[in-house]
Formats: sequence, C-alpha cells, structure tokens
Amino acid sequence: MNLLNALTEQEKSYFLLLNSMRKQEPNEKGFSFVQTIVQFSSSPILLSLIVSCPKWYHTVEIKEALIENDVIPSNFATYLRKVLGVVDMFRELGITDSAARATLMKEARNEITSLRETDREFLKKLISGKAEYGPCGESDEAFEIRVERTHQDIFLTDQSFSFTG
Repeated sequence: MNLLNALTEQEKSYFLLLNSMRKQEPNEKGFSFVQTIVQFSSSPILLSLIVSCPKWYHTVEIKEALIENDVIPSNFATYLRKVLGVVDMFRELGITDSAARATLMKEARNEITSLRETDREFLKKLISGKAEYGPCGESDEAFEIRVERTHQDIFLTDQSFSFTG
C-alpha cells in the first residue's frame, strides 16, 4: 500500500489493525478502539481510513470525535457539524409541537439536500432506526483506492472543499 510509506511504524501498525478490523462484524470493543484513534490520532491517513469505512463513519460518535480532532480541516468539520445538526433537528421533531415541527421539517429537508449521498443514506437509516452497518468487505486494493480518494478529498484539496455531491 502506498499510503503505508507515509506512516510512522506505530501508525503502520494501527493502519494494518484497522484494515483488518474493517472486515469484521462491528463490536463494542472494536468501536471503542476506533473512537480512541479518532480522538487522539494526528495521522490524516488513519483518519481517512476510518472515514472510508461506513460502519465507523456512519455513527454520531465518530462524526463528533472527528469534529473535535484538530487535524481535521475546518471545512470538513463544518460539513460534519451540518450532518449532526440534521440529526439534532430530527431529535427535536419528537419533542416540539406540531406548528414548530413543520418548520423544523422544512429546515431539515433543505439541509439534507446539500449533503453527500452517503450522509443522506446515513440519515435515512438513522431516522428509521436501521443505522447498522456490517463489515467493509472490499478487497484491500479497492479499499486502498477509497482511502486515498478520501484522503485527497479531505486533507489535500483547497479550502473550497464542500463535500457535497
């Protein structure tokens, strides 16, 4: 993997472990480990790997941890806040009166249309209570391409990054 050449020895071991874990069924112990990596890693490549795997990226906790990580570019953190803002809007729908609910629904729909397809799907699953993802079963080669693309999109593009589409 080309990405491994840019990593320290410790980061390489984490990368290989995460790459192995992505192929396994989700479990709480593994998720806690991934969340810790997101919170404390200074490696854009490790963070790109985690974002590239739906079973990790498509959780509120990982999105929140990504926002708090100083390595994440501000434009991507802003995008993640937007996704989590929609999550909060849907939580509010259950506790607001019907007059406010219509306004909130309209606002949520407007926000959702500006999100990437993967995040729109995440929100649909989350709202329907079916936000569970299985292993990332792609071949190592296909997944490496995905990680490289994610790394490019998040960390190597201009600040004009919108992450929509």
